[in-house]
Amino acid sequence: MAAERDVEVLYQGEPNLEAITAATPDLIVVSSSGADSTLDQVELLSQIAPTLVYDYSDKSWQDLTTQMAEAVGAEERATELLEEFDNKVDDAKNAISPVLAEDNTMSILTYNSPEDSRIFTDESAQGRLATRLGFTVAAVPENAGAAAAGRSDIIAVATENLSLALTGGTTFIINAVPEDADRLKADPTLANTKSVQDDSAYALGYDSFRLDFYSANNVVDRILDALG
Repeated sequence: MAAERDVEVLYQGEPNLEAITAATPDLIVVSSSGADSTLDQVELLSQIAPTLVYDYSDKSWQDLTTQMAEAVGAEERATELLEEFDNKVDDAKNAISPVLAEDNTMSILTYNSPEDSRIFTDESAQGRLATRLGFTVAAVPENAGAAAAGRSDIIAVATENLSLALTGGTTFIINAVPEDADRLKADPTLANTKSVQDDSAYALGYDSFRLDFYSANNVVDRILDALG
């Protein structure tokens, strides 16, 4: 969608105020949390264009969509998009329900390497979407990992415990492509996990880490492709 509308990348990493100024934006949106936060630059950015600040760490992408739509007077369009997505989720749930009738448990994780993995809980955006699709997000045994400090959506798992933490009948890998799923299935330390033995570990794409209307639609499509 961004490519179709000729959206240009102004910078990567730290904000480039010169590039932002040259783009003459009508509106600037800033995150107040996360690695992409530019909260310390709000005063300068506000001199370029009206600047809105949002914290996406404590709300769903649907809530954020609604808030941003209210700010720019696009409430009706936001409602249409959210209804469109809800209908898509309902259709997808019906389509995969026969597959889930046998085992609807699933695990979600990032798998950069066995030394750098995080399990996503049913309180994560991805976990909530999975639940709506009819999955049950598998619990991580207490002896396998612990919730990250101040977080209820992810669980840090030590390398030696990753096989214990992946208890779902299906595993979905966030921020990953099929080659990453192949790498996980080839990991000898995970050979005894159910999803590896059943060849039911799938990548959800590079855009699955942080969900919005477009990436959430893509995730639903990839789940349908995997299980349909």
